[in-house]
Amino acid sequence: MMKEQLDCSSDNSSNSSKTLGPFSLTLNHGETFGIFDRHGNVTNCEESLQGVFFEGARHLSKYEFKVNGKDLLLLSSTVREDNDVLISDLTNEEFFLDGIKIPYGTIYVKRSKRIQNNQMLEKLRFYNYNRFSIKVICSLTVESDFRDVFELRGFVCDKKSCPISNRSTGDYLRLEAIGRDDVLRRTTTRCKNAQSRLTEDTITVELKISENEHTELSISTIFEQKTKGQKPKEENQSQRLGQHELPKFKSNNSHFDHWIKRSSVDLMALMAKYDDVLYPMAGVPWYNTPFGRDGIITAFQCLSFIPQISKSVLKYLAANQATGHEQHSDSHPGKIMHEMRKGELANIGALPFKKYYGAADSTFLFIWLLGLYCKRSGDIEFLDEVWGPFQKCLEWIDKYADQDGDGFYEYKKENPQGLDNQCWKDSFDSISHIDGELAMAPIAVVEVQAYAYKAMLAASYLFRLKSDEERAKLYDKKAKTLKQKVNEVFWMEEEEFFCLALDSHKKKCRVISSNGGHILATGVVEKNKAKKVVEKLFSPDMFSGWGIRTLSASEARFNPMSYHNGSIWPHDNSMIAYGLKRYGEIEKFNILTTSLFELSQEVNLSRLPELFCGFEREESESPTLYPVSCAPQAWAAGVVFLLVHSMLGLSVNGLEKKVTFNNPTLPEFLVYLRIDELRVEEGAFSFIIKRISNFESTVEVLKRARGWKVSINK
Repeated sequence: MMKEQLDCSSDNSSNSSKTLGPFSLTLNHGETFGIFDRHGNVTNCEESLQGVFFEGARHLSKYEFKVNGKDLLLLSSTVREDNDVLISDLTNEEFFLDGIKIPYGTIYVKRSKRIQNNQMLEKLRFYNYNRFSIKVICSLTVESDFRDVFELRGFVCDKKSCPISNRSTGDYLRLEAIGRDDVLRRTTTRCKNAQSRLTEDTITVELKISENEHTELSISTIFEQKTKGQKPKEENQSQRLGQHELPKFKSNNSHFDHWIKRSSVDLMALMAKYDDVLYPMAGVPWYNTPFGRDGIITAFQCLSFIPQISKSVLKYLAANQATGHEQHSDSHPGKIMHEMRKGELANIGALPFKKYYGAADSTFLFIWLLGLYCKRSGDIEFLDEVWGPFQKCLEWIDKYADQDGDGFYEYKKENPQGLDNQCWKDSFDSISHIDGELAMAPIAVVEVQAYAYKAMLAASYLFRLKSDEERAKLYDKKAKTLKQKVNEVFWMEEEEFFCLALDSHKKKCRVISSNGGHILATGVVEKNKAKKVVEKLFSPDMFSGWGIRTLSASEARFNPMSYHNGSIWPHDNSMIAYGLKRYGEIEKFNILTTSLFELSQEVNLSRLPELFCGFEREESESPTLYPVSCAPQAWAAGVVFLLVHSMLGLSVNGLEKKVTFNNPTLPEFLVYLRIDELRVEEGAFSFIIKRISNFESTVEVLKRARGWKVSINK
């Protein structure tokens, strides 16, 4: 059914001729997002991707506002810091209307729009600075192509799409189509507060504005998808975590505070309601859907400060755990989901991603997060709720994860259209040998083994919570054995680093990659090897000055503009930074943290992208952006929270009612950091950390939850 312009197995390769464009502005809320030009229009020029998308389909492919048949001139545009409103400041060119000259710059238009659930709401305010009354004719052209986001990435389906019908009745313009999946997709645009004339695709309004007066125009657009007989969704249902659930951060550095605020609102905007659970969408535009790995790592990054995300992620993934074996979805009983899509191509089975399980790591990560969440929250009732899914995860590990019985955990796709590589670097060419030859599956990637190690330790912890000492000791032993094997088999003595993976013949992929640093976060690296790993990570071929590359510049497949073979991923760097602090590498931790902070100063809105190019940092030059990188991206928004957690060495134990600071330090750009209303079940904490030197800080507790203890270890 599918013809591929792109490799169908490369779901996360983001190889698309469409780019977001350097001047695009994004609004998002849950499953709805919009990409606009700076005027606030959707023009969809050939070289850029614009539109408003809902549940995997583009519901607005054109949304163009003109005055007297002409575009307004741009004065400025921005997305407000709380991420809910896009504002464009516009003015007029000189024009004549009914023989009257309207001079340039005498009409000011403030255009503001926001997205909420399945709606886009827009208000245009017109100011007349002429010394006479004026008449302006406003037109809004609306088009919907309802194209699946995968088609916009280059996939072509043999089954023809259905025609789009246009209807203009009363005060609304409606476009709709019944898709190849028998889902009705509908876009309805209304113009309020004015008499409007409607044609097939355009709303026209005539406004009369007295001298030095102003008037307003309000426009609403509703996006719907439903099958026959399905009731429409409630439009005003809230889908956000409350801002009151977040701690308040305040430092001496206003840009750092802005970075945290931007990351906070991005995370909140990415939360969408699935099965009555709020789940973080992976990223806009390509991955605005639940991903298992991305959701778990985002929850891990934020666990100390926003544990509600972890509970939601665990609950949703447990409810969608695989129950049987299905080749199409690469599923086996007990496996945790990789991704879920609502789009048309997934619905008709042209792509396997309607509910897809092709991830070797998500099940291990699920167990690791479950152990961390139970410790952080003390929520034993929730552990009881997911105890069955937890045990099914362990059964999957025992029966299916180690495909050849060698003690390591491999992956190999069953569906030819599935992902070739089922680790976080899941593009088709991300796992290779030193000569550039691609590794053949089954493949055992090093960080999957590290996640498995943490899963074994978490399982041991959880069994002890259930007073099952026998099984706790069993998983302690499994973890110890796996750690020993990883350090023996994956270690490259000559390179003094961990290899990327083992291929189907157990041959080492002897390339230097960020994966060998990523595993520091798990503690699987023996202490005598950690120092050598750190030295390699900060060598010039790996550290660009902006961050640590996914692949060494010395390797055959290195390309700084590639997706996984030389680019830099902020979330990957945050995991490495977490590991650096864990192993006491404070100087290197501060270098990497400072680089990520400086990156936040260079990118638009202080919003870290999914990834950026791995070129060497040049003086007075900004980092080179990756053209189709997602922004906002959940685990990029989570970076700053994991960095703060690591700075403080923070441990919140809800079972022991204890907060611990392990060797708290602050980098040079922070003199102090105050955190208020860090919530626990019995109340909240507030504290301030003050920097003494690169290697030492003080902690003052300003507010303490009832019955809780505080410990500071230096």
